[in-house]
Amino acid sequence: MPARVRRIRQDENTRKKIQATQLIKRLTAHVMGEVDMKATQVNAALGLLRKTLPDLAAVEYSGEVTHKDAREMTKDELLEALRPYSGAVGEAGSSGKLN
Repeated sequence: MPARVRRIRQDENTRKKIQATQLIKRLTAHVMGEVDMKATQVNAALGLLRKTLPDLAAVEYSGEVTHKDAREMTKDELLEALRPYSGAVGEAGSSGKLN
């Protein structure tokens, strides 16, 4: 059998995900009572997870959101609002005609 020409290599991101998965499995087994871990081991695993996984902290939006009922919009305003979605509409919907 000939040798493999292309070598499959894992990038750094893949290695981090694998390591994080192993930490999560170990902590889950500890919570389920399958594995006994010392407090220092749990703290170390949690610290490593904080370094590898993104923190899902709450994000506060401070902008203003205004909604306008489509029945109150002019034809031009409605067409402008629908412009980003015009590629997703079939041929009949892309003619620009409103009923």
